[in-house]
Amino acid sequence: MTKSIYDQLVTSNTNSLVYNVSTGGSQFNGMGSDAPSGGVRARVGVKILASFAGIGSQIQNVTIGIRKNGTVSGLVNVQYINSSYTVLATASMNASDLGNGDTDTYNFKLSSQVTIASGDRLLIQYSGTAWSNGVILNGASGTRPTNTTYTYEGTLNSNSFTDGSGGGVPMMTFDSVLSGVTRQRVVENFSGGALDTDRWFVQNIGGGSCTANMADSVDGGLKLSTVNGSSSPSIYLGFDNVCQYNPAGFRFISTCKKNDDLMGIRAGIGSSDASANPSHQAMMSEGSFVSSRALTTNNGGSYVDTYASTPVALSQTEFMYDIVGTSSSVTLTLDGVTEITKTTALPTAKCQPLLYISGRNNTLVKTWNCKYMECYNT
Repeated sequence: MTKSIYDQLVTSNTNSLVYNVSTGGSQFNGMGSDAPSGGVRARVGVKILASFAGIGSQIQNVTIGIRKNGTVSGLVNVQYINSSYTVLATASMNASDLGNGDTDTYNFKLSSQVTIASGDRLLIQYSGTAWSNGVILNGASGTRPTNTTYTYEGTLNSNSFTDGSGGGVPMMTFDSVLSGVTRQRVVENFSGGALDTDRWFVQNIGGGSCTANMADSVDGGLKLSTVNGSSSPSIYLGFDNVCQYNPAGFRFISTCKKNDDLMGIRAGIGSSDASANPSHQAMMSEGSFVSSRALTTNNGGSYVDTYASTPVALSQTEFMYDIVGTSSSVTLTLDGVTEITKTTALPTAKCQPLLYISGRNNTLVKTWNCKYMECYNT
């Protein structure tokens, strides 16, 4: 059973450090303000060694296997301290709120983000005097992470720690620790009364006054509409040539639903707006631009449409597409099936998200709905 001690997880630049300490060995029997007989420790936890792989990563949320034994009161305290014994962040909970299950875990949010460095210690402290009425660290399967060591203090705040000794060894895992800072990312749900024009730059090209509005329909999302005419009216959404995405390491995910096959659609990343064919691009193509759904790329020359070995037919049924780019390939996945992988004509210039439709010289009004778009660097 896991019980939450904080309202919500911080999702940007923080990940959970899972801290489960085995009760094996008498030294894990409990914690107290002093260290009387019976294996009670003042503060106990782990020390980060110089070769630990997560050094430089940021954390704020920790999960600790812990339970009460007998009658307890006051606070259970969590501390993150550096090699100079300076307390960088703390958390706490009422000891009386602990359960007595030997598989119970509790989530704590530290008072601030910390960046892992060599010599840091993550510690638990409870001011009991004997383990019979104290706090006990629960056991867990698995092994202690490579290049960390068990550490404990006999007298509270003495900063006199014993490292790596004793018969018991903390059983711990570090879960999804970030390496450095999160890369650029945008998530757009196309929900609300109006398009966010502080984010999106909208422009008509090719004639006409096309529109970009929020659809007044269930799951309608964004609705791009052309106008009547024979001049191939077109409209695109982009970031006004602010290019923050890396063509050699990106992912673009979105949805597509059109009302007519006699219209052109391209969506993905491109190096410039105001064109259906930026000089550098990786886009999903649909409608009358292509004979079947395609992956369109460009590396500063002429654009190249690449089709699946078994053509994926054009359709007015909504579908999801996923474009992933690396330094050696770009792949297009349609409704969860990887259909196209390209290793040539790959974009190399920085790019921006782009959504584009064209009426394709037809007098009918054409519409395209998109209810989700996500783009991020990998």
